[in-house]
Amino acid sequence: REYADFQRTQGEDIFRQQGRVTKKTAELMETKKAQAFLLDTREQERIKLEKEEQDKHYLISNLQKQQKNLQNEINQKKKEANKIDKGYMDSSNITKILTLTVDKLSENESCKELFHQYKEGEPLLSAQALNDVIELARAILFPGYYGNPTADEQAIHHHIEVNVETLFNLLIEQ
Repeated sequence: REYADFQRTQGEDIFRQQGRVTKKTAELMETKKAQAFLLDTREQERIKLEKEEQDKHYLISNLQKQQKNLQNEINQKKKEANKIDKGYMDSSNITKILTLTVDKLSENESCKELFHQYKEGEPLLSAQALNDVIELARAILFPGYYGNPTADEQAIHHHIEVNVETLFNLLIEQ
C-alpha cells in the first residue's frame, strides 16, 4: 500500500510537472509567435521607412533641380534688368546730354555746313531758339512726360496742337 501511495504521488507529481511543462510550452509558443509578429512588423516598418527615405531623396532632388532652374531664371532676369538699367538714363542725364547737344549745335563751327544767313550774316538759329525747338519737340513726342504731366486724355491733344503751332511759328521766325 505504501508503494501504491508512493507511485500515485509520483504519478500526480509527474502529471503536475507535465501540466507545468505544457503550460510553459504554450507560453513559449505564444512568446515565439509574438516575436515572429514583432520581427515581421519590424521588417515591414523598415521597408516602409526605406521607401519613405527614397521618396524624400527623390523629392529633395526634384526640389533642388527646381531651385537651380529658378535661380538660373532669376540670374538671367537680373542680367536683363542690369542691361536695361545700364541703358536707362534719368531725366538729369537726358537734360545734360540735351544741353551739351544744344551748346554744340549752337556753336558757329558746327553750323558752318548747314547754315543759312540773315542779311546781317549771323547763323539762323540762336542757342536759346534751338533749345526751345528741342523742348517743344520733346513735349510733342512725349506729351505726358515733358509736356504737361497733369493733362488728361482729352486735354493732351490740345496741348500737342498748341506745342506744334508754337514750334511751327518759332521755326518760321528763325
